[in-house]
Amino acid sequence: MHVDVDVDSAPAAAPLATKIALYRILSEALSNAARHGGGAGMAVRVAGSDDGLLVAEVRDSGPGFDALKRPGRGHLGLAGMRERAELLGGRLELESAADRGTVVRAFLPLAEPTEDEL
Repeated sequence: MHVDVDVDSAPAAAPLATKIALYRILSEALSNAARHGGGAGMAVRVAGSDDGLLVAEVRDSGPGFDALKRPGRGHLGLAGMRERAELLGGRLELESAADRGTVVRAFLPLAEPTEDEL
């Protein structure tokens, strides 16, 4: 299985919690792309942004699915990725449609959260 990887800027200065969330989100998204998308056209992109966010994207060119439907029982991967991002003050976006592949995009803060944000 082949995965194209593009790391524009390494998250070396990111807080440890952000690095762990990045690893877990990328792991889950790649696992889903391999399992549900057949590993077709898999790509990962990680880059810092001007507004202090780390942007991580995993895409595939698999069969896709209806992103508006809630996954059934036992499918907690998307919920777990979303929760990891939101706990840090970030967000997770999902784009998918039948026969159009899937894109999972995480936006994670590069700064430590303040006490008020926790």
